[in-house]
Amino acid sequence: MLMLVLLAVVHSYHGIGMPPQEQAGGTPTPIETPALVEAPEPDRSRPLGKLEAGEWVSTEWGGVRCEYPASPRARQIAATLQSRIVGYVAVEGRDIGFAVHDHSADVVCSFHPDVTFEMASIVKVATVASLLNQRGLAGLSAAELDWARAAIVWSDNDAHDILWGLTGGEEGLRMLAAAGGLTQTTPGPDGMWGLGTTTAADQLRLMDALVSGTLLGLDETQYLLGLMRQVVPEQTWGIITQAPPNAVIAVKNGWLDVQHWAPDGRYLTTTWTVNSIGYIQSPEVNYTLAILSSGHDSEESGRNYVEEVVAWVASVLTAD
Repeated sequence: MLMLVLLAVVHSYHGIGMPPQEQAGGTPTPIETPALVEAPEPDRSRPLGKLEAGEWVSTEWGGVRCEYPASPRARQIAATLQSRIVGYVAVEGRDIGFAVHDHSADVVCSFHPDVTFEMASIVKVATVASLLNQRGLAGLSAAELDWARAAIVWSDNDAHDILWGLTGGEEGLRMLAAAGGLTQTTPGPDGMWGLGTTTAADQLRLMDALVSGTLLGLDETQYLLGLMRQVVPEQTWGIITQAPPNAVIAVKNGWLDVQHWAPDGRYLTTTWTVNSIGYIQSPEVNYTLAILSSGHDSEESGRNYVEEVVAWVASVLTAD
C-alpha cells in the first residue's frame, strides 16, 4: 500500500502547510512594486490543446506539443524549442509537466500538460487570487493584506492557513478554478491544501489570466503580480532561470516531501515534488511558464532538474 506522509506543521486553522524548510526567515528590504505592463491579449476562446482546424498549427515531437499561428517566426520558435527540450523531459524516475506561452509570437508549447501533481505552495497564488476575486483589493483589511503578502513573498504557511479559511477553503479554490477556467485543479483532502492537485495546463491558464487581466480587476492584478515580483531571494529560482537581467519577474515556487512505503512496511524512498510558476517580461521576452515535477530524491535535485528544463526553454525564447 502506498502511504503519503507530508512533512508538515498542523496549524490552528484547517489547512496543513508545507515542510518547515519552506518557511523563509527574516524580513526583506521593501521593494517598490513595478507597474503592470500589459501583455498582448491571448485568445481566451482557445483552450490549451484544443485548436480549431485551419486557424492554428499543432505539431508534436517527442511528446512536446506546440500550438501556434501559421507564421514563420512562430513555427521557428516551436520547432527549436521542441528539438532542444526533448532530451531533458523524459528522465527515468522523474515526472514532469510544463506549459509555456510566448506572448510575443502566441506560441504555446507543453509536455504532459494534463498530468496532475500536488500543488504544494503554488496554491497560495490561487488562494490570494480567490480572496481578491471575492472581495476586491479595496475590501481587504490591513491585516488581510499583510497575510496575503506573507503568503506570497515569504511563502508563510500560517498566513496562508488564515487566507484559506477566509476564502472558504476548498470551496474558495473551486470558485477561483471556475472563474479562471481551471478544469484540472482539485483541493486537497480534509483541508490539506498542499496536497491539492493541478496540472501545468491549468497553472499556465492561471498565469495567463492574471497577466491579461481577465481574471481580476486591474488593481487586484497589479497587487498580486506585484507580490510575486517581491518574493524573497532564497525562493526566487525555477522559472527565473536564464531570464534577461532587465526582466521583471513574477514567480511562486512550491515544494514538498512525500514518503513512499512498500506493502510490507519497509521505507523505500523519498520523493520530492518541486513546482515553479510565473511570468517573465522584458523588452526582449514576454512569456508565462508553469513547470510541475515529482520523483526527485531531494529538494536540491528537484530544483536543479527544473532549472535545467527551464534553461532550455528560456534559451529559445530569449534568442535574438
